[in-house]
Amino acid sequence: MSGKLLLFCTAPPETMAMAEKKILTKANQSRDDIIYFGPSGSSYEKKMNLNFISWGAGHFSLLKALPLFRQIKTANPLKAVIPMNNISGARYESISFFARLIAEDVTTMKPDGSFQQIKENLLWILLQPEPKFHAVIIAVLELFSPLFLGGLLKKIKIAEPPKNRLSMTHKTIKEIEKIEAPEVSVIIRTYNEEKYLKKTLEMVLAQEGPTAEVIIIDSESTDSTIDIAKKFPLRIFTIPKKSFSYGGSLNLGAKLANGNIIVNLSAHALPANKQWLKNLIAPLKDKAVGGVYGKELPIDGHAGLFEKKLLADAFGKKRLENKNNPFFSNANSAIPKSILLETAFDETVGWAEDQIWAARIQKKKYKTVYEPDAMVYHSHNLSMAQNFDRSFAYFKVLFRTINQSNSKEIVADYRSRLAKRAKEFRQFLTDNESTSRLPAFFYAPYCEFINYLGCKSAWRETKPD
Repeated sequence: MSGKLLLFCTAPPETMAMAEKKILTKANQSRDDIIYFGPSGSSYEKKMNLNFISWGAGHFSLLKALPLFRQIKTANPLKAVIPMNNISGARYESISFFARLIAEDVTTMKPDGSFQQIKENLLWILLQPEPKFHAVIIAVLELFSPLFLGGLLKKIKIAEPPKNRLSMTHKTIKEIEKIEAPEVSVIIRTYNEEKYLKKTLEMVLAQEGPTAEVIIIDSESTDSTIDIAKKFPLRIFTIPKKSFSYGGSLNLGAKLANGNIIVNLSAHALPANKQWLKNLIAPLKDKAVGGVYGKELPIDGHAGLFEKKLLADAFGKKRLENKNNPFFSNANSAIPKSILLETAFDETVGWAEDQIWAARIQKKKYKTVYEPDAMVYHSHNLSMAQNFDRSFAYFKVLFRTINQSNSKEIVADYRSRLAKRAKEFRQFLTDNESTSRLPAFFYAPYCEFINYLGCKSAWRETKPD
């Protein structure tokens, strides 16, 4: 056997196929250069024959692998690749340890196809001290949380529509000659969006493919938003600021629209290229799809470190079809007009109207699709107090609506995963060279804990007495 790369068979078939394809193309190697190491019964056992080494039945363990050390080492693999079935790397510690014993260069491949080199030494991998360290930091933060929780709660500014809000009447600011049978109506909500609106509109109107009209729903902006919008060939309507709700303004846009597809776009969500629109609406050719949301990337210079991590987690490289996962984002989404008019957004909530809608649609047997090729730049540069605010407001709405019956379990699960989340965030910070290693060890658990505290505070406020 003369392999120079050890490929662990440790992920579902589709992830393994992706890893093999990337290795063969990127590393310029043939299958004869790869040693496949996996369980007996693996599809690669028969396919690769002499280039397959089995550790026996079942999952990997060091007890099964160590007796094979000499056999694998004789083949002299200089590199090893570990395809994973999760993003966090949980339960891959012993595999990573064994791979570092065998090869000089060890890389993991996440389900989205991204590679990450393992840089930690063998002792660090074996002992796994980092989650324990983060657990201690989080326990200390929890002990002292009452001291700063009161201050955070006082600073909260939740965007909830007032109970006595005005009815959503609208006035026409600008109309244009009707575009003949537009395929798409792009609805953009605005309130003091002068910083990014010009760039957003330029990119929207430069899109290739479907014919589209653009509709602005403005909430009495006091800056130059309207003046900027008037310079473009689009329709502009205004609503009283006191009548605003995210869902209400989008519902109004859908009623005013001439297109058969409604695209919802934040005014500060800049399409990444001229194919954004056609990529976003493409999945709607499948009549079983009720809605599509696209990828959101951080805006350079306008995204906090925690925001970058949240975006990386929520908007990966892999296309998803969701039937029981209500995650959805109206910052960059497309919905058939007929479906939206029949199942409108909730106008009584200040957050998460998109996810409440997605849950309702999925109950009607529609699926929602995440399309990573429909990319926009959209992020917020929030302080930690503002992150707490966002977490509190978000979970408060969910615990009153789609997660009313299992809110306690969500909070408990969130708490149980805090140390692992802190480790993942620390890795994200150091891998992307966002901050040096030592500060990241303290900053990561602090950020994760503040976000969790928002979730826990929302649960306390919404749980039944």
